[in-house]
Amino acid sequence: MNDIKKPEPVSWSFCPECGCKELHHEEREHKQCKNCHQEWFSDIDYSETVRWNLQKLKAVRPAPVAVAIPERMKTEPFTTINRGSKNYKAGYNAAIAEVAKLNGLKP
Repeated sequence: MNDIKKPEPVSWSFCPECGCKELHHEEREHKQCKNCHQEWFSDIDYSETVRWNLQKLKAVRPAPVAVAIPERMKTEPFTTINRGSKNYKAGYNAAIAEVAKLNGLKP
């Protein structure tokens, strides 16, 4: 007896090009995307198409945006809500260092 199981049929419920789930047109297995008007058949496996599209999206990265970082606290600021305490300054400076790291700057 053969123990090899056949893969279950794939049913694509979203557009393999843009991922949209809204349909412009549907006729049995034939579907058309409302967003990009791509046509596909719900009984065909589009795994490679989706994988390729995801790789394209990963390759396109937004341009880095510089964030203005305030100066670190060195002197005593005005002292309402105990803003001059050592702990407040340490937390403030740690937050500035973290933002600098996220911007690719030296903290």
